[in-house]
Parts: sequence; structure tokens; C-alpha cells
Amino acid sequence: MPRWRQTRHGYGFALRHALQNNIQTPYVMVIQHDRTFMRPCPITETVQAMYNSNDNIKYVGDDDDDSERRYGPNISTDTMELYDGTDKLRQNIEALRQNYQSSYQYSSFQEWQQQQQQPTVPTVPQQKVVQLSLIPTFFWYDNIHVCCTSHYRDFIFNPTYKMVARGGFVEDKLSPVIKRNVERLGSLQRAHARFGCYLLDDHSGLFFTGHLDGGSYLTRDEKLKMGQTGK
Repeated sequence: MPRWRQTRHGYGFALRHALQNNIQTPYVMVIQHDRTFMRPCPITETVQAMYNSNDNIKYVGDDDDDSERRYGPNISTDTMELYDGTDKLRQNIEALRQNYQSSYQYSSFQEWQQQQQQPTVPTVPQQKVVQLSLIPTFFWYDNIHVCCTSHYRDFIFNPTYKMVARGGFVEDKLSPVIKRNVERLGSLQRAHARFGCYLLDDHSGLFFTGHLDGGSYLTRDEKLKMGQTGK
């Protein structure tokens, strides 16, 4: 057995090994073992935006041309069924959704939406369009995300910078590094450009991913069985 497998190196170095030895694609999606998608996520559109950004978008965290889209501000209430859980959980999710509608991101979306309702060529029928926004962030989250492979290999895991410690998570040291860069450079734009971190927002107020508690996780069948037995 290779020596690196005989001792614990932690999440960060395990990810570094995988990127250096197993990944050959220009983009990589990182999914931790205790994270999951709670609803469909526009991954294709995300990667396309990264590809078209001239390397300005390096990281997108995840906080089709179908007429019945399952993401976007007008997401069907049926999609809430994807959040399988208690009534209290559903109420909390709906409260977050309502709270989001008072945010700047949502108000800016509404302005954009109003502009789309004024077609420049009246004879051409409008297609259903959903705006997907990338919100700049100065935090690097280990939660499910898409990243440029070269950005991980050549910058994040560059041994010269020592931004990831053995036994730790990437976000542990990297987020403070980003904030220190802002302070040192005195420019939000310059400091952010080096890291290129964004969060995906479909203006629905609903989150894309969730955390699995291995100690209390139950499958749908197990939950149904508990309901039938009254436990």
C-alpha cells in the first residue's frame, strides 16, 4: 500500500492527491461524502459561464430548455417535495424563501425581469427565460462546488503559498487568506480576481444542496415505515 494511504492526511490533501493523479478534465465538481443535491442544479449553464469568462470565474459554489423548469424564481411548489422532511423543516425552508425576497439579489432580478417583459421585436414570440446569477463571495466553501482544475492545482495547492494545511479543510485557511488579500491590496476587485469565487443564485430563495447527518439519516422507505408503525 502506498505510504500516503497509511496515515491520515485530511480532506484537503486527499483532494489534492485526486486532482494531481485522477482528474484530466478542465473543470472538476467536488462533492463531499456528507453533501447531496436537494433539487436539480443548472450545472451545464454554470460550466458554460465559467468557460466563457476568460478565466475570471474560477469557482462556483452551489448554495435545460424544459418549459417546466425545476429551478428559478417561479419554481413549482411540487419541487418542495424534493425536500423530504418534517413539516417544521418545510416551514423553515419556506421562511428562508420568503426572507430572500427582501434581499438585494431578488430586487435586482425583478428589475431584470421587468426589462425582459418589453420585447424589442413584438412579432417574435418570447421564450421563457430564467436568470441565473453568480454572486461574488470572499469565502471559499468546501460545500459542493465546480472549480477550474488548473486553479486548484496551480494556485490553491501551490506549495509556495501554503494555503491548505495537512489534516484540514481547504476553506479553513483559504477564506482568511482571501480576506487578508482584500486588506493588503486595498481593492475588492483586485483581491477577488485572484480567487474568482462566486455563489450560484437562481433567485428562488431555495438552496441547491444539503448536509447529510450520517447518524440520523433515514431513507424514504425507512421514514414511511416509521410513520406506519407510529414511531
